[in-house]
Amino acid sequence: MATTYLYTATDKIEVINCARCGVQFGVVEEWLDRRREDGKRFYCPKGCLNVYHDTTIDRLQRRVRTLEREESELRDGLRASKRDTTTARAATTRVKNRAKKGVCLYCHRTIKQMKKHVEDKHPEHVGA
Repeated sequence: MATTYLYTATDKIEVINCARCGVQFGVVEEWLDRRREDGKRFYCPKGCLNVYHDTTIDRLQRRVRTLEREESELRDGLRASKRDTTTARAATTRVKNRAKKGVCLYCHRTIKQMKKHVEDKHPEHVGA
């Protein structure tokens, strides 16, 4: 009399194709996830060698390097923007200080009546 064994599978099976011969076979999902992560070899039912060369760790390491490079570029851009802002503020402050002292912004002469001078000598800049 033959003995019958009853097995109830609780693991999820994922169907994959052999990379070499194309035969379909099923493996436990957790096991396949580990192979994708560790890049270890495995064989199809016909004996063909299969391996995931691009492991999860490799992909994540590449992503980390990409993000670090992007962060560095953003930081460099931020530094450059801050330098540009500082330069522009300094130039604006210099112009304001010269104007307060009565120095013409266009011909660099000291003028007592700056407004009148600009209206008389530089009408193209009035209202600008």
